[in-house]
Amino acid sequence: MDDRCCTVPKHAGYSVLPNTPLFGRLLRYASRIPARIAVDDVCANLQRTHLDLLSDVLALRHTVLDTLDRAICHALERKDEVYIAIVAAGGYEYTVAILAILALGAAAVPVEGASYFIEKSQAALVLSSSVDMSKCLDLERRVVATSGRSFRAVPIRHSIPASALVIFTSGTTGPPKGAVMQRSYTFNCALEIADYYQLTGDDVLLHVLPVHHVTGVGINFFPFLISGSRIEFRSGGFDEIWTWEQWKQGGLDPRRRLTFFLGVPTIYMRLRRYYQRTLSKLPAGDLAEYIASAKQFRACLCGTSALPRPLDDFWSDLMDKRIFQRYGATEFGAIFRVRLDDRDAPEGMMRMDTSKPMTLREKIGFTTSSLAEHLWISSNREATKFLLWILSENC
Repeated sequence: MDDRCCTVPKHAGYSVLPNTPLFGRLLRYASRIPARIAVDDVCANLQRTHLDLLSDVLALRHTVLDTLDRAICHALERKDEVYIAIVAAGGYEYTVAILAILALGAAAVPVEGASYFIEKSQAALVLSSSVDMSKCLDLERRVVATSGRSFRAVPIRHSIPASALVIFTSGTTGPPKGAVMQRSYTFNCALEIADYYQLTGDDVLLHVLPVHHVTGVGINFFPFLISGSRIEFRSGGFDEIWTWEQWKQGGLDPRRRLTFFLGVPTIYMRLRRYYQRTLSKLPAGDLAEYIASAKQFRACLCGTSALPRPLDDFWSDLMDKRIFQRYGATEFGAIFRVRLDDRDAPEGMMRMDTSKPMTLREKIGFTTSSLAEHLWISSNREATKFLLWILSENC
């Protein structure tokens, strides 16, 4: 089977940024509520958020693409080396310019305006700040006169709008398939999860899930790893007695406190059964220690399938907070989920993840018919192909 990227139309367009760690992180910053100031330009007397910044980067990139010769545009598509100069002092315009160049796939060449640097780098054009525009227009005429090649000076400000691994599926619908993920899955997608659940270096995860499925590696491992959190592993079959005792130790000793626990409905069902059959019969003082241990977490998450309502209600009453549920698939991740501070989500239901600008990050569409409802997803979290088909062809 060919790689998915070779058989589907290229994911490109005005609002599509490169799928790299840099832009992935900036996109997540842009989705934060409330928004934070990304650049405070004292000289220009302006402040811009990450969303402002990315919007301006997209606008400038569009202007540059319209300005460049067709041959240079083809070179960018082939990922050839293309250099673009920047003449701007440190500030917001400089920030927009250098990010726009990186978004093009070109190399940025910040210079002071001397034609020597332009010629040495063979820059295709120069992006100029408002203050330096007249100087860059002179530079444009000089370069064209001496070299005879196409060279343009493009203002940064005028382009800115005034307004503001292989993971196997569970095998539910057939034999397990090995979903091949891009390299960005281990960092870019992990950062998205880490930011979404506000993971920090102070968090401690009790990891009891298999690490060859999407939850065990994509939710439980990489996000906590890159956040500097501590991961406590317990491999082998799930043991509800051991788990309750581990919870208890964390509840009694602040140095061993657990902040996150992730499970599936059967795990939460077995934990409840042990509580009802054994722990609930303990003396009040001993029982209180176990109840307190269930309240120690910042969040408990559940995936794979929905929690039955009685089970969900049991844990909500015991922990004084709801278990955060999410839905998705190995091939494209958990697209339905709830933020830790969201108190308005319907019980047992998920909000569509609209925390980020859809035009920048992800397109999700619905189609309905009299017989079925379909969800169409296009995301940088998608698997590129399945190993099962490759192995089948070779058998």
